[in-house]
Amino acid sequence: FPFSVALYYRDRYVCTASIISERDVLTAGHCVVFNGIVQNPEDFSGVIGNVNKESGTRIKFTNVTPHPQYDNLMNDVAVLTAAEPIRYSDGVRAVCLSTTKKNLCLKPVTSAGWGITTRDTDVTVTPDNLQYTNLRVYPNKKCAKLYNTRKVPDSIMCAGALNTGLCSGDSGGPLVMKKGRNDYVQVGVASFVNQIFGCARLLGPAGFSRVSHYIDFIMSNAKGKVCLE
Repeated sequence: FPFSVALYYRDRYVCTASIISERDVLTAGHCVVFNGIVQNPEDFSGVIGNVNKESGTRIKFTNVTPHPQYDNLMNDVAVLTAAEPIRYSDGVRAVCLSTTKKNLCLKPVTSAGWGITTRDTDVTVTPDNLQYTNLRVYPNKKCAKLYNTRKVPDSIMCAGALNTGLCSGDSGGPLVMKKGRNDYVQVGVASFVNQIFGCARLLGPAGFSRVSHYIDFIMSNAKGKVCLE
């Protein structure tokens, strides 16, 4: 997953993100907004080009732009602008973004991140190496039922699988679909897990901001050339 980014805040790992152009990184809004305040771009950095989040190339940012209507779980996306153009290589490249409005229910997808890998609530240490897990997209109606809410809006998609899933530290990471043998297209941005059931539970699929819903926001704030599918 050469588009994966380990996002740091004041040198502490906080979230996963994805490279979407030579100047732009996509992540979740709650990764850059703390207690209602957008944090300074100078406080963030990213590590790219290595599955080990401690030993890749460090990049800095000059701008942090959460969605203007970001509110907790709603509109949970943000674009960060790299201070210098990101150099592409075998281990570093952008992911294309999905523009499809098609129903993705039951489609196989993959989530990648450096989130906690145990359900033990006392464990707060994230792994050094990038993890990934294969999931399936849930119908929003089923997701709403499992979350005991009236409706899950179209701007959100849910995905899960038995005994695998997301946890703290995976936020902001890409949810991707396979395109060809070695290519992927990003369909979601990791947003939340079910706090009742906890991490990686069959009955608690994770929630993702649906990328196609936020294309206009992303394109209007991206400084580089973004690939759309």
